[in-house]
Amino acid sequence: MKWMLFIFLWVLFVVIVVQLNEKRKVLESQKTETMKKQNIQNTYGVPTDKIQTSKYFKGLKDIPENSTINVWIKDNMLNLMRDGETTISHQIQLENINFYTIKGDVKQELETKGGNQSVAGTMITEGLFGTAAAMKKNQPTQNLKTIDERKTIINATIDGKDTFIFFEGADLYNYLLENIPEKEQSFIAIQK
Repeated sequence: MKWMLFIFLWVLFVVIVVQLNEKRKVLESQKTETMKKQNIQNTYGVPTDKIQTSKYFKGLKDIPENSTINVWIKDNMLNLMRDGETTISHQIQLENINFYTIKGDVKQELETKGGNQSVAGTMITEGLFGTAAAMKKNQPTQNLKTIDERKTIINATIDGKDTFIFFEGADLYNYLLENIPEKEQSFIAIQK
């Protein structure tokens, strides 16, 4: 009986340590993100709440694909700076932005995990924690998983060429919609 209590306490200890470690990582990540935005604020005079961090997909030669990019608008310029760098990677005059839009879908999938526990596993669980625990552990769990396949697309004239710049997700689209709604593709189509 003592060994069951010891195992229970050990499992409880491990679960608590893992959860505390995950929370610590999240807090460190948030702190790092805040510090990066504060550095941009100090260097370029941009309020941290006006900086959008987005995942760059493709479109510009001087920015590697799948880079994390900090984006902000200041002095009629759309500024793009790779995360972790101190100089602006690219600037686009707002008048050279032809339009921006969003394409793609958000999908949801039902993900099933668990169930189908082996007979030996069920017997051990039942022996340690009782029949109800064994039955509960053997039931499958279902999670609704959201898959965001949307891309924010900016069309701009850069060096005299019509250029399409792609970013993952809708965060940048929402940021642009707040700051330059007149450049959104459906708004431009209505104006013509």
